[in-house]
Amino acid sequence: MSKEASELPPDGENAPHEEPYEWDKCTIHISIMILPRDGKEGGRPVIVGCATHRDPPILESTRREGFKGLVPDVTGLLERLRLRLPEQARIAESRRLAEQEAAREAAERFQLRRLQRKDRQQQTKGKIEAPRSGTPAKESPPSPAAGPVTTGEDEAKQSTLF
Repeated sequence: MSKEASELPPDGENAPHEEPYEWDKCTIHISIMILPRDGKEGGRPVIVGCATHRDPPILESTRREGFKGLVPDVTGLLERLRLRLPEQARIAESRRLAEQEAAREAAERFQLRRLQRKDRQQQTKGKIEAPRSGTPAKESPPSPAAGPVTTGEDEAKQSTLF
């Protein structure tokens, strides 16, 4: 790794989405992809792209013989990107506000569900601890020590089996 590359912060630090949408204060990503010859005239296919933040890139496809002529392509794309930056800033701010509103609404729904669950638990707890007056007490099941409870019908079935 070159010395320059090793001095760059790893991904996640100084994340592009935290940078302002100001031309001189944000990271600009430029990509140049030179594809293999495809037999068509004009040279090799070249795709040039540039972007800031995590916004979609501006792309331009062209053909070049060698590397001459790439600088004007890149310069033109950068100018288009610079002109697009204020609109991208408005879009990013709208997205940020919408995400904040959605998070606030989700937190409110969560809190409401939590309170409803707590109310239901308290109501259920109150019903178990304080039965309604006039309600007969439930019979407790027979204890295992008393042996199984059988009816005459059960005994008749058992005698036919043996």
